[in-house]
Amino acid sequence: MQTVGQIAAMGNASVSTTAICNALYRIVQEALTNISKYARATAVTVEIETTSEILQLRVVDNGCGFDRVAPLGQDLDCKECRSESLH
Repeated sequence: MQTVGQIAAMGNASVSTTAICNALYRIVQEALTNISKYARATAVTVEIETTSEILQLRVVDNGCGFDRVAPLGQDLDCKECRSESLH
């Protein structure tokens, strides 16, 4: 495992630490943009936790949510694609 700050490269040796950092940056950037545009939040917490086997990114806000039954928007699908491309 290579660690840069709180970002860790694990498992797949073909995934570089730079790729992980860039993907995390873009995911957090998109989450914060959506929160500022739509959630009317007054507080946001961004957490990155790592173990020897996983990296977990959590973005939590106190704003209004969205209908989980409604179809996913392209932005949510895109974030899932970014994170899954690191497996």
